[in-house]
Amino acid sequence: MLGPAILALALAGGPAAGTSPVAPVVSGTPGAPVAPGDLSVLVVVLDDVGTDQLAVYAEPPAPPETWPATPAIDALRAAGVLFTQFHVAPVCSATRAQLLTGRHGFRTGVHAAILPSGYALPDEEVLLPEYLRDAFPAGTDPGYARAAFGKWHLCGKHPANGCHPVRNGFQRFRGHLGNHGDHFQWEAVERVAPEVAGQPPCVAEWPGAATETAWDATVTRRDAASWMQAQPGPFFAYVAFAQAHSPIQVPPLAALPPATVQALAAEGLDQPGLVLPWTLPCDGPDPDHARRVRLVYRAMVEALDAELGLLLAAAPPDTMVFVLGDNGTGDFVRQVDVDAPARVGAPYPPFHAKGTIGLQGCRVPLIVAGPLAAPGGTCAGLVGGTDLFATVAAIAGAPPPTDPGVATDSVDFLPSILAPGRATARDHVLSELAPVNGHRFDAGAWSPSVPDPYSRALFDGRYRYVRVHAAGAALPCPVAAAPHCPRPTWTEQLHDVRRDPSELVNLVCAPDPEAAAALARLRAGMDALPCPCP
Repeated sequence: MLGPAILALALAGGPAAGTSPVAPVVSGTPGAPVAPGDLSVLVVVLDDVGTDQLAVYAEPPAPPETWPATPAIDALRAAGVLFTQFHVAPVCSATRAQLLTGRHGFRTGVHAAILPSGYALPDEEVLLPEYLRDAFPAGTDPGYARAAFGKWHLCGKHPANGCHPVRNGFQRFRGHLGNHGDHFQWEAVERVAPEVAGQPPCVAEWPGAATETAWDATVTRRDAASWMQAQPGPFFAYVAFAQAHSPIQVPPLAALPPATVQALAAEGLDQPGLVLPWTLPCDGPDPDHARRVRLVYRAMVEALDAELGLLLAAAPPDTMVFVLGDNGTGDFVRQVDVDAPARVGAPYPPFHAKGTIGLQGCRVPLIVAGPLAAPGGTCAGLVGGTDLFATVAAIAGAPPPTDPGVATDSVDFLPSILAPGRATARDHVLSELAPVNGHRFDAGAWSPSVPDPYSRALFDGRYRYVRVHAAGAALPCPVAAAPHCPRPTWTEQLHDVRRDPSELVNLVCAPDPEAAAALARLRAGMDALPCPCP
């Protein structure tokens, strides 16, 4: 199911973690050196698929279910490097803004899901495809083709929302600008850059959609695969699937393992396109419905994996592949019947996944494979969603960004792709969450104001420090005031995630000496960030 070079690397094995990798292999030729522009890059975003859903992470699924069958992801993991500490924002738009700008939400103003109208990622932000277009000195540009497919979710449908992919460095886009309510009936937008098509510049990006009636993951995969195979030189392809985001909808049965088809049939759910309403814990327990929701969600992940396998098979052998999640799994899958006595607290606490600042909302899958990746490697070093920008630029041979407004928070983790045992350059990683967009810290001040509430977490690989700003917050124990914010209005949490991965025990009020040292260190790191003062 994987491209020839990736599959060959998986079968042949590779260097052990912590050792120097063999000479990079390009286009299946052992020992061939890699020069800037030799490698294409494919970035694949999975929607609402957390580490708890993938067998390669070996975390407990919701009992009594097993993990979805994901042979493509399993093979990709064997061929490349599994990153176990990749942290993003806990909502889709905020993570996508991180990936493509290399900057945190307090700089871009993207903290929450972007709506069809309203705030969009500012047009002045420099996106990764723009950088690959403009960063190379004269005479050194390898000429990367650039295209995006699938879910965008960084601008709305109104022409005034300017951050359309084709206005920001991509030469082609086909997909949907935001979420939709049916994976089999949806509006597809298609734009080609003027320099490619000889067309006048696109201004009005909506209307202009066509109605698609095929399963959106299939359409996204076909569009991306066709485009990749048509490119004569290196390319950057950004492919963002809509699965397994709601609606919880039965996918095409032909993409599923027989056992899953049989399980669906036993429940009367073997009807592609059938939507199951999901419920939250506050709606009351319903174990039968919860089980059915998880079954259909599992089918969505398995069908997505089948499309991913076809996409990877279409990628040229000299392609670096990044497969990652945009946020954790939703509570409606993990804890939909948490109020049932047999389910309380097992295996995950409620309200601790997608849409929350909890660890399982922010820590997501990341697998990197291709000619530069050490096959079968595992990296436990810290990597942030902002780091994709600098890493892809390094693979392309682009010079590191020097403008302070470009990829400000991005750290190149290519050394850890080459040698997974090598420590990453980060000593902490930041995650953020706010309920609305548009709040930015610029020129030393928040504009228009501090978001309220506003949650941030700093993680050092063991201890995770969470600060939640809310006007009139009740402080559970004494809170240290930042030097530039003498009247704190936040609550604090400190969790030792090695001992307490579900973050149930707050160590702030009574830390042991080791935790107290971590608290002081992480408080200082948080204080160095823009302070959410009233």
